[in-house]
This record gives sequence, structure tokens and C-alpha cells, in this order.
Amino acid sequence: MKRILLTAATALVFLNVSVQADAIDDLVTDSQSVLNSLDYGIRATGGLMALSVNGQVAPNGIVHGGLITETQVNAYNNALAVVAGSTFYDAELYLLDQGDIAIENMNDAVDTFVDAATEISTIMEIAEMAEAAQDDGTPEQKQLVAEYTELNEASLTLSQETVTEYNESLDDIETYAQQAAAYIGLANDPNATAFFDQGAENADASFVTDASTSYNNNSNMVVVMWSTSNSGSGVYIDGSDGLGIDLFTTETDILNAGANSLFYTTSPTYLGYDCFFNETNCGN
Repeated sequence: MKRILLTAATALVFLNVSVQADAIDDLVTDSQSVLNSLDYGIRATGGLMALSVNGQVAPNGIVHGGLITETQVNAYNNALAVVAGSTFYDAELYLLDQGDIAIENMNDAVDTFVDAATEISTIMEIAEMAEAAQDDGTPEQKQLVAEYTELNEASLTLSQETVTEYNESLDDIETYAQQAAAYIGLANDPNATAFFDQGAENADASFVTDASTSYNNNSNMVVVMWSTSNSGSGVYIDGSDGLGIDLFTTETDILNAGANSLFYTTSPTYLGYDCFFNETNCGN
């Protein structure tokens, strides 16, 4: 089983992001223009104060480089107004980030699962020997299995601690995978993001500082709570509300996708004991 780190597929509206980036760029440029003039004016004033008392006369227009023009003022104020009216971090980006957090948690659970599953899979050796003896059917082959088991019983015995770790990690993987899929699925649905954006506006809330998210796998609902109003916005992901968003897949689809995944095709149950642990008898 290869440990494969996953991240959310960020489906951004690039044109919108570009426009927003331009607004910030304009604010940086226009504010710096004013500040450059201010800096010049301060330096010129300092110089005039320092040298005039020594009888050193400044050339005409020395302060002109520090004058702030009407064009600079208008450009800065316009850029400020555009940024003030812009939304840079909206429901889509917020939900994608929540999806990434869930995927990070899922990856951690997968690491735990791989360690436990690898330890458990060592019983494949005796399982394959027993199956071969069963197929052979002779007492001699069965005796070889018994003798091998007797010699290696300690190492072949399953640890309940390992099994518990395996079971818990598997449950965690499901939980975090559901969260990630719910958040990413809604992030990619314009009706859902519009609903959450409106919820934030109604609550006078920011997705950066005022939002917290949860997914309830009993009600099949994603809820964003707003700390500014002690209220929340919720969307069902099973198609049962007015938005009609159904993100659920089937067990068959998941197992089929799993069967074709690198994670499965590099696993001990797919490759067999000798191939996985000893890199022998791997076939083609």
C-alpha cells in the first residue's frame, strides 16, 4: 500500500480571482505612489530645516516631488473603494479549505491504517500455507502447517491492540472522507456557495474569522455557523432540501474505484504475501 497524499481539487473561477488580484495590485500601486510622495516631502522638509539655518538656499521647486496630486488622491481612493467592496475569500474557497483540512486528517488516519493493516497482513503467510494444504489434502502437508504454526505461534498471533487500531483508523478514514467530499462537493456547486455567501452577508460575518463548519452524517447536512449572530446556514447533501444537491455515491462505485486505485494494487491482499513482503512470486 503506497501512502498517497491527497489534496482538494480546487475548482476556482480564475477570471474572478484575477479581477480581485488586480484590485489588490491597484491598491498597492496607488497607495505606494502617495507614500512615495509623502516620503519625499518628509525628506525634503528635513533637509530644508537642516540646511536653511546654515545659509544654504534650496533650488526652486525642491518640494514639488513631495506634492500629492489630485490624480494620486483619486486613484488611491478609487482603489480603496474597490477593495472595500470586494470579496476575496468566499464560500467556495472556504469550503475547499475545509475539505483540505478533512483530507489532511484522512491522510493521517490512512497512515495509521497502513501500519496496522501491514501488521495484520502478516497472517497471510500462514493463511496461504493452510489453503495450499487444504487444496493438497494430504496429512503431510497439513502436518507441515501445524509444525510451522507451533514454531511461529507468537509472531502469527493477532494483537487485539493492533486490531483495535485498525478498526478505529478505518472508521476515521470514512468520517474524514465523508467530510472532505461533502465540503468539496458543495464548494463546486454554485447554488450551495451562493446560499452560504448570502448566509454570511445576512449574519454580517466573515469566512475568515467568523465561520465554523461541521458535517453531520446522520442528517446528511453541512452547517456553517456564524459567531457574529449565533446562527448558521445548512445545506443537505442528499437532495432532500430545496437546493436538491445529492452528493452520495454507492458502495459499488467506491469499491470499483478502490479496485483500480494504486493504494489497492500495491497492497498485500492484492499482491500476495511473497510479493508484498519479499518481492518474489509477483507474476507479471
